[in-house]
Amino acid sequence: MRRGYATTSHGQIHFRELGAGAPLVLLHHSTRSSDVWREIAPSLAERFRVVALDTPGFGNSSPPAAPPGLAGYTQAFLEALGALGIGRFALFGFLTGAALALELAARHPDRVTKLILGACPVIDDREAWLRAATVTPLQPTGSHLTTLWRGYADGAYRGWGTLEQVQRATIDSATAGPVQAHYAHQAVAELDVRMRIPAVAAPTLLVYGARGPFAGRQTEITPLFRTAERMELDCGPLIMQERPDELCRIVTDFLTR
Repeated sequence: MRRGYATTSHGQIHFRELGAGAPLVLLHHSTRSSDVWREIAPSLAERFRVVALDTPGFGNSSPPAAPPGLAGYTQAFLEALGALGIGRFALFGFLTGAALALELAARHPDRVTKLILGACPVIDDREAWLRAATVTPLQPTGSHLTTLWRGYADGAYRGWGTLEQVQRATIDSATAGPVQAHYAHQAVAELDVRMRIPAVAAPTLLVYGARGPFAGRQTEITPLFRTAERMELDCGPLIMQERPDELCRIVTDFLTR
């Protein structure tokens, strides 16, 4: 795996890259980083040039000084991909990354060959979404770190995740912090999925865990796309870590047809 930085007008964007072939760009969810794709990137790289980006303010990418909004995040991604010599590409985003991927595909339909949305958010109540997405504020005692750890260990990773996966998630969230998390969640809250879907030209796959967030909304939005299909996995929210082999087969099949 090659790691590096692409310089953009939104600061430096950190990326992880491996494989060769048609480009497949991966966008993580908040408050994680491109590390979240670690379980599936090597398998996908057997067929594709996999480029996993850190969203501005997350992982090792430069933190924005002000909220970038949907336009700022998507522009940063495009500038980073341009610096890597990538013109057209398949795009896979998960949760908040799926919202950003949808917006990018809607704004730049000429750039996205195929679109994969993992648990695409459908937000009806913007204020409720922002309240629920609030990250624990920094505490002088460091207790926020314990809160983050317990949130992952007793939440998304409960019953199947390893301590190493919990640690990676905790480190990512602690690195991003509450301000950058709020910026990203604020941007996603701007997105009216139903209004943006008609602008997406790329064939689309919606894939999600049956016990994950927004699972019940994927059936509702699938018919709004020009061309779309839907796959439900028997797992919780973190499909790329809980069902990596199954997800790789689904993604590879969709992209190689």
